[in-house]
Amino acid sequence: MEHAPPDVKVFLVGFMGTGKTTLGRLLADRLGWEFVDVDDVIEQAEGASIVRIFVEKGESYFREIERGVLAGAAARSGHAVIACGGGTFCIPENQALMARSGITVWLDRPFDRIWQRREELASARPLLRSEAEVRALYESRLAFYQQAALHVPVAEQSLPSALEHLLRLLRERFCIQSTS
Repeated sequence: MEHAPPDVKVFLVGFMGTGKTTLGRLLADRLGWEFVDVDDVIEQAEGASIVRIFVEKGESYFREIERGVLAGAAARSGHAVIACGGGTFCIPENQALMARSGITVWLDRPFDRIWQRREELASARPLLRSEAEVRALYESRLAFYQQAALHVPVAEQSLPSALEHLLRLLRERFCIQSTS
C-alpha cells in the first residue's frame, strides 16, 4: 500500500459530462480538502466563458492557460481535489505534472449516457458538435484516460455510489481517509 504525501492532490479526469465537478465537490467535502475546478479558475482569470475563450482566442491559447492553472493548483500547499477539463489529461506534460503531484482518477461514464445530456452540456462545452464528432473525440481520448492511476465507473444517477467506490480505493491504495 502506498502512503499519500502530505500535499497530495487528487486529479479527476475524464470526458465532458462525466461528473468531475459534481463528484469533485462531494469528494473534497468528505475528505475535508480544498476543491479546485480548473475550468472555473480559467473563466474567472480570463473574465470569459470557456466557449468564448475557444471562439475568440482558440484552443491552443486555452490549453496554455489551462496548463498554467493546472500547474498552479498542483503547486499549492495542502491537499486538494482538482476537477480537470476533458482534454487536460490528453497532454503528456499535464499527465506528468499530475503523476508527480498526486493521484489521477478516471471518471468513466459510457458515451451513450454522456450524449443523452448533450443539450444540458452544449452551452458550456466548446467542442460539443454532432454525435459522430463527439463520439470520435471521446474515443480519441479513451487511451489517455485509461492511463490514470485509478478507474471509477460512473453510471447515471449513481454519483453517491461512485463517491463511495472512490473513497474505498483512496483508503485502500493510498491510506487517504474521509473526515465523515
